[in-house]
Amino acid sequence: AFGISHTIYFVQEQRVDPGLRRRLREAEQGMAGVAEMTGERAQRAYDRLMHAQEAIDRQRIGKLRSDIARVQRGNDILAQAERLLEAHARVTHRLEVQFVGEHGFGWGVTQGFYTAVALELQAVDESVPLWRPTGLEPAALEHSPSPTTPPASSGALGGEDSPAVDSPFAAAVLRQGRKYLQVGREGLFPRALHPDAPEMPAVCQRFLTLGRLMAKAFRDGFTVPLPLSEAFFAVLRGDDLDHRHLPPEAATGGTARGLARLLHQIEEIQAAPGLSEPERESRVRALSKQPCSLVAPAYTGAALTVEEYMTVADPDGLWPQFVDPAGFVLEPGTGEAVELEEGGRNRRLEPTHASLSAWLDQVTALWLGSGVALQMAAFRRGVEEVFPVQALKRFTAKELQTRLAGDQHIVWTAYLSQDWLSGGVKAEDEAAALEQYMAPIGRLNKNSPVFKLLVEALVLFDNSRRAKFLDLVCSNPRLPPGGLPQAGIKVAARPAARGARVWAQTCARTLYLPDYATAEALKEGLDEAFANMALGGFHEKNLAL
Repeated sequence: AFGISHTIYFVQEQRVDPGLRRRLREAEQGMAGVAEMTGERAQRAYDRLMHAQEAIDRQRIGKLRSDIARVQRGNDILAQAERLLEAHARVTHRLEVQFVGEHGFGWGVTQGFYTAVALELQAVDESVPLWRPTGLEPAALEHSPSPTTPPASSGALGGEDSPAVDSPFAAAVLRQGRKYLQVGREGLFPRALHPDAPEMPAVCQRFLTLGRLMAKAFRDGFTVPLPLSEAFFAVLRGDDLDHRHLPPEAATGGTARGLARLLHQIEEIQAAPGLSEPERESRVRALSKQPCSLVAPAYTGAALTVEEYMTVADPDGLWPQFVDPAGFVLEPGTGEAVELEEGGRNRRLEPTHASLSAWLDQVTALWLGSGVALQMAAFRRGVEEVFPVQALKRFTAKELQTRLAGDQHIVWTAYLSQDWLSGGVKAEDEAAALEQYMAPIGRLNKNSPVFKLLVEALVLFDNSRRAKFLDLVCSNPRLPPGGLPQAGIKVAARPAARGARVWAQTCARTLYLPDYATAEALKEGLDEAFANMALGGFHEKNLAL
């Protein structure tokens, strides 16, 4: 699907002589202290690296051509990416990106470009509503009993943690003065819109750019760490979605997912053996009088029955109408929530199997089908400009999510054992993986005190800090497919004469650590580096730090 040139390149990469690979790694490690070397020593280090790469190149048939693009960091990076990808999407050359005014180049800097654009795609832009509200887990409804009340939330996205701020579309946080979406465990999914909504042209243009971006990155061996949901890739594949894929309560107030639970309870009663028809009908009616935790497990307000919970938001005390329950899809003329069926405003939901099935089927078709059809079509067109989108259907939705966007949940033993899939990872196993696959270089070794402190800190870090560490060193807050062995992280000592700050060389995936004596000092140094990532430092852009 990627074309003959890319196929030959990948095959040759897999068959490079192991001895030459080892020679290249040693030459890269020799570059770790180049900033502290004299001119002659630095030149010898560069020569060794060049000769090692040339020895590999001599075994290859030709080279892949690369085009270099230079972009400016800042809030305008998304607009720059749109223009760049519009021009380069159909070009078969690899794309290398550099930042204006910075010294860095190569793999790490290009990955940093994809990471920066992914972050901007999570910025709250009320004129271009890309994503439906996202649920945060654990999440709880506020004390108002209304089923459409938005949930309380906590947490932040990347950078320094910031207080949550109000947004009409989702919980958001401030980062560098801008609002960014908080993303729950389920990930991002397109917000359903009316096909004639005034925002639709801009939204489709953004999804066209996203398709180009992810396809270009995938073909060139990069990741776009945008936390897209598995359901997004299921729609891309053309898979059918059902009630299980409805957004969680924290994203919509709980009406749809709660009613899906109620329908499941009714189906269990109907399938129960040995019950007469009157008994089944009696048990179904009794469900409405059960505590509302049956349909809203996270609800913490005043005691309500299922019926009270589902009717309290209606001024007449009635069950919901057959209209969009979250108001995602609005009639362009009136601004009212669209009807799920003709005459839907005059039809009320009833706590019966037939009524619940019809209502949920129509909500599912709207939110996961017709309401996102134009957006997903634009995304497919973007992919198609780079390579045939049909090729992606060979992968499952989960495989596409992992390969194109990366896994949000960072486990240091990922891909190395089966435990990480089941959630039964042990701290000692993660420590062993870090010790084995992170490479101390220069004057550091696996027994160096600061290297051991780093391993201990990474095991104790929560998911947010693990993502920040990967972003600092690799310009990607996700582990690549294959996990730590493929990340290729190196750790070097930073001489005291060069300063006491942590910094990273992303093009070589190398972390430079001062000789910290305590875990607290190491944590403070890393936190300072994490806090400055959004401004491009402390990376190789400023070697004088």
